[in-house]
Amino acid sequence: MHIYVAGFDNDVAITITNLSGQMVTVVSKSVPEGRILDLNLSPYPVGLYLVHLKSKTINETIKVIKQ
Repeated sequence: MHIYVAGFDNDVAITITNLSGQMVTVVSKSVPEGRILDLNLSPYPVGLYLVHLKSKTINETIKVIKQ
């Protein structure tokens, strides 16, 4: 999965939670020059997830449906 990261920060904290509110993963990634991050959701079962992106200038939540 590809996510465009707006803003100017070079690092972003990513938290993925399921709909039960359980944290599936927490990771910090460097934002590449093209501002597009690759996230691998293949280890997770089918379902709906919330991907939280957090940094100094970014605070965004994205709903993701894994089929």
